[in-house]
Amino acid sequence: MYNEFMENSTIKKFNVKNLTQDQEMQLAGIEKFIQRQLVATDDQPAVAVINGKAGTGKSVVLTELFKRLQNSARQNVGPYQGTHNIFTVNHPELLKVYQELASTEPNLRKKDYQRPTSIINAAHKNGTKYDVVLVDEGHLLLSKSEPYIKFYQDNQLTELMKIAKVVVVVFDFEQVMQSKAYWSHALLDEVTAHAKRQDFDLDLQYRVQANSAILNWLDAFGEGELLPLPNDLGDYDLRIFDRAADMFDVIKHATMKLAFHAWLQRVALSAYQMVNIMFIWMILIYHGMSTTHKKRLGRSDPNRLIR
Repeated sequence: MYNEFMENSTIKKFNVKNLTQDQEMQLAGIEKFIQRQLVATDDQPAVAVINGKAGTGKSVVLTELFKRLQNSARQNVGPYQGTHNIFTVNHPELLKVYQELASTEPNLRKKDYQRPTSIINAAHKNGTKYDVVLVDEGHLLLSKSEPYIKFYQDNQLTELMKIAKVVVVVFDFEQVMQSKAYWSHALLDEVTAHAKRQDFDLDLQYRVQANSAILNWLDAFGEGELLPLPNDLGDYDLRIFDRAADMFDVIKHATMKLAFHAWLQRVALSAYQMVNIMFIWMILIYHGMSTTHKKRLGRSDPNRLIR
């Protein structure tokens, strides 16, 4: 119940119908870059880097971009007709969300979304090439070999650049968490040094709708500085915990409560729909009865409904 709720919530957040003006502007720039590289006659790889902190809409922009790519490719109209594109993210739960999203769009397929190791190994085996490869959470790409998951090369971004005309990759260096996927600005510059590269920055915060004091506190905390808690927390529950386990318990309780409320709403809606269906069946059954049966029910008028 909880996992289903979270997946549906995430899909809605990624697959928005209307982008903001800033997102549309950045997306237009990315599309111009892609279209220019698709018609280029050289073999030099091209990389578009989308930079932004958590909550700045990077995944929203990437989702909309992939929809435009695949709509054009599969309908065989527009600037991307005939292109072969794929979307990758090195995060199993996020990959599952994207694959579920595919079922909500007519021109997206579950197979359009794969882990980077699967794409790279298949390309090496079959010689597969792509026009555009989209990478969400690029900071999770492996920056060293990992034989345990059958990745034997040195860097996953390097390998993706070898099999695509254009790679569009999202990066947030503040979310680097593993030594096997350690990324820095210097490493990204080194990997893309021989490529045609253009950066696109997303700066507006959409996820955290809070006053400037809270935003400043969060930014400082992310940079390793602990400021006094703001006096005005608004609708936010901002606390300091002595133990991570205590914080985890509070988060679990809050998320389960939220999921339970969503489940109750679905149950209430289902009950309402069931009552309507039963009422319609009663009407149909009554009108299908013979006059004799209706008289037995004490209804001399066959056009009257059961009360």
